[in-house]
Amino acid sequence: MIRKPRQLCSIAVLVFVIANISRVTAQEDFPMYRASIIELPTSRETGFSYVFGVGAINDHGQFVGTFSDVLGDRAYLWDATGRTELTPLTSANDINNESQIVGRATFIDGTRAAIWRDGEVTDLGVLLGDNTSHGGAINSAGNVTGSSGAFPNSRAFFWDG
Repeated sequence: MIRKPRQLCSIAVLVFVIANISRVTAQEDFPMYRASIIELPTSRETGFSYVFGVGAINDHGQFVGTFSDVLGDRAYLWDATGRTELTPLTSANDINNESQIVGRATFIDGTRAAIWRDGEVTDLGVLLGDNTSHGGAINSAGNVTGSSGAFPNSRAFFWDG
């Protein structure tokens, strides 16, 4: 059973800057890139969104973020094929070039840091004495850094995947 996190109270607008690959040459022949701003789609289910934002982008143009609407918080992956929900992740903070995603998920025994790899979610646990954790970054080797804590304190962790 996956519990839904609390609803957000304010609406945020999500925009994402995507660099255009076409090159414009400056007078000294230094490359400059044009950028475009696009609005990401709203919730298919409700037609409107409450958004935390985009967490990270990898070298393949895939990006992850946390999307929230009246149905709750959810993590998403956006790529050339569109948007994919990363159930049971409730936030997605980073993605590496192997398309491994780190964030947070709500499990039966609590909210914990989690890694999404090939459709499988792994609970990264908490440090001794803590009751919650959050995955913040992942490298190409699958190592994760994040925070683990018990209110009001938190500590940094390193997970060697």
